[in-house]
Parts: sequence; C-alpha cells; structure tokens
Amino acid sequence: MNAVRAEAAGQVVQRFFEAAALPELWPSALHELAQACGAEGAAAHSSDGLETFATVGSPGLAELHENFLRRWRAPELNSHRARGIALLARGWRGALTEQDCFTPEALARDAFQQDFFVRSGFSSFAGIILAKSPELTLSVSIIRRLHQGPYSGSEVAFVNALAAHLRTASAIALRFGLESTRRLADAFATMGQPVALVGRAGRVIHMNARFERLVGDAIFVKSGRLTAWRGRSQAELSAAIARAIGHDGTLRAPLAPVVLPRRAGLRPLVAHVMPVVGQARDLMHLVAAVVTLTDLGDTAQAPAEEILIDAFGLTPAEAQLAALIATGKSLPEIARARRVAHETLRSRLKSVFDKTGTGRQTELALLVARLSRHSA
Repeated sequence: MNAVRAEAAGQVVQRFFEAAALPELWPSALHELAQACGAEGAAAHSSDGLETFATVGSPGLAELHENFLRRWRAPELNSHRARGIALLARGWRGALTEQDCFTPEALARDAFQQDFFVRSGFSSFAGIILAKSPELTLSVSIIRRLHQGPYSGSEVAFVNALAAHLRTASAIALRFGLESTRRLADAFATMGQPVALVGRAGRVIHMNARFERLVGDAIFVKSGRLTAWRGRSQAELSAAIARAIGHDGTLRAPLAPVVLPRRAGLRPLVAHVMPVVGQARDLMHLVAAVVTLTDLGDTAQAPAEEILIDAFGLTPAEAQLAALIATGKSLPEIARARRVAHETLRSRLKSVFDKTGTGRQTELALLVARLSRHSA
C-alpha cells in the first residue's frame, strides 16, 4: 500500500526553507516531512562519519530521540549509520532503507534495530543525505512505526523526488551555518583577542591572525587539533576542549584556564576555553568551542592600580600585589623584592581572590591582564 501524500510535497519544501532561516522550526518541518512520507516522525542529523554532532527530531519521535541521545548515538552502536555509510561507499545513490542495508537475518539479529528501534515501537526508516561540507554531513531519517510497514519501491522513489527539492533548502541552511561561524570569528576579532574556533569534531576551523602569531611555541596545531608541548598542559587543554564540545547547555562554572608554558622560558600563554551553546549552536552551526589566548609576556607594564581599585574594590596594597602577579611574578619573588613577609602576602592574596572572584594566581593574572588590555 502506498502511504505517501504527494500533494503535501510543496508544503514540506516550504517548511524546510523556513527552517533554514529559523532553526527553531526544524521540528515542525520534520513533522511535515514525516506526514508526507507516511511515517510517524523524522530526525535530522549533522555528522561526520559515525560521529553525530547534533540532531533534531519531530514531536512524534520524542521518546526515540531521547533514547538516541542518551545511548544509541554512540558510533559503535549505530549500525544503521554504519551500514548506510558502507553502502554509499560502494556507490549507492539516493534514499536507502533497512531493507537495503541488511539481509532479513542480519536485521533480526541487529541490536540497534531490535533493542532500540523495535522495542520503541518502530520498524522501518528511509534515510537520505541532503547537504555536505568538509566539516559535516546533513542527513535525515524518516521513521515508521510497526503498523505503518516498510517502504515500498514507489515510496522510496517519492522520497528521492522530494529530497531533490529539499537539498536546495538544506544547502542554504548549511551556508547560514558557515556565515554564523564567520560572524562569530569577526565578533572576537573586533575585541582584539587571539581566538580559535573549534568544530564539533575537535578540529580548528578558524584562527585569527593574532592567534596564528602565537602558534609554534607554547601552543601548536597538529592534525587540525590544538596541542601543547608539555604533557600536563596538553592533557588539560584536550580535556577542556572536550568538555566544551560535549557541553549540554546547562549553566555551570566556567572552565578553568589552562597554562601553556613556553619552551623559551618566557612567561606562559593562558588558554581560556568556552563552549558555544544555545541558538549559537543549532543543527548547522559548525563551531562547538572558542579558545582565546592571553599572552602574559605582554603584561610587562603593570596595569594602573587605580583601575584595579575601582574595578574590584581592592586596597592600594592589594592592587599592587595583583598588578605584580599579572606581570608573572611569584609570591616569593614579590616578597624578596618588596621586603614583605611571605605570610603577609599570602593573607593579602587571599583577600584579592575573594574580591575578584578568582581562586588561583593564574586566574587572577588572566583577569587583570584582560582589564589592563581593555582599559588601554
């Protein structure tokens, strides 16, 4: 039985063009697609190979979509994606279904199909790629419940015909994602900060000129990823970027800055890693994390102590201590130079931490360096 609704094709195309401009409309656009194809729901995925970066589902797939995000998106579990990629690598063109990816025997034994799909009340899908860029692929899966049956040859032909129109809207959505990436880079450029934008696969997709000038001493780019030459710094930087990429949007304390020592023995760089969340991280947005650098070697002149007093309510002695720490000096160095007891400086530093909301000398140095730069 042919369950597709050919008369709804125009409405689906219109909804996809609207979603390209307004990402919050993706669920309703996917619902229209599913209805036209005689299915319960549809899900759009941005991915790179088996790695799913972002996914949006229509209302009819709420429980299935939640389970996919919780567990089944894992590359080692997603056999539908793996089989589909293998089929495409052999030259397959157009939409594919579980009947194309599996033999009946293999499908009956497949955990993704049986433990995830069938257990949730679904049995059949039609999947198709709608847009591609070097960084990601946009695909859609149109999913049927058990009673809706598998896709027939004529229904797959309808999906292919409809997809030909949807590809234009999907390519526009991808271009909007690229443009939003450029706007984000431009915003940081106007602030004069060294900045790198990191994609969802953990690779750098943009560096401004200020960042590039700092590459090659304390920080490096290897195989497209930011690295440090010292093992501990490398582990901390990788962990911070991974946490930012995996951020679920819940408000939390900022990630701790990462100190990046220089091989030449100069004052270190400090990397600050921030996740991209909310509407800035929709289905098509390529940037998952932003990395900025502060070069403590640029702070040889202590910032005006009056600014520190006004900004944080520090006493003159506390402002002087904060300014010296911002130049990279340690407490023992300051104690010797100023002929002040080490314990006195420790007590003073604790007060500085409380007033500035910092907890470590590195954080304080980063904060004061930023204040100095913006006040110049």
